[in-house]
Amino acid sequence: MAAVIDKIIDSEPTVSTAHAQAAAIDVALRNREAEESNPAFHKPAHVKRVKAVREIATRFFTIREAIYINHRSNKKRPFSVVKVSRPQWPRVNNKTSDAAFYTPLKDLGAEIRFSPKTNSYLLRVYC
Repeated sequence: MAAVIDKIIDSEPTVSTAHAQAAAIDVALRNREAEESNPAFHKPAHVKRVKAVREIATRFFTIREAIYINHRSNKKRPFSVVKVSRPQWPRVNNKTSDAAFYTPLKDLGAEIRFSPKTNSYLLRVYC
């Protein structure tokens, strides 16, 4: 984690990237704090569900930017987020998208959210 933060800090900042770098550092720190403070993120069942959600998203979407996992240690319900940035939705009918995307995610207990602000899908897997 420190290597990621050092790489972000060592890169040549510009006015347009300063906020993005600060946001990336904030996300990395909150992710590390959540992992260290809550052992539920390391339970084999949770890790297996997060990997399965990531695999479903990777198979379904053409990902134009990135897919990554962050952990959030909420007071009531900690969760992991599989974020799919700028996905390209496949040209399939509703029945196919239900069978390949929505149904398997719901079976795993994942919560599906779309963020129009960042054009990304947030797939939450609660501990």
